[in-house]
Amino acid sequence: MLVNERIVRVEEELKHQRDILIDLKKDMGRRFEENQKYMENRFEQIEKRFVFMQWLIMVGFVTLGTLVSVIKIFG
Repeated sequence: MLVNERIVRVEEELKHQRDILIDLKKDMGRRFEENQKYMENRFEQIEKRFVFMQWLIMVGFVTLGTLVSVIKIFG
């Protein structure tokens, strides 16, 4: 009888551990999705900054080119 009781306790503990693992897997999946959304948002922010920097550089070159042309023409 003692062996049967131990078998039942071991089976119950295994079931409990299996439930814990299932919960951990769900939590990991949720955290992965949250992290993926955060990274996508961060990438979009960096992309916007990059586009803004390109725009600023373009305006700078156009302004500099115009200034040099005006100086050549009137200077």
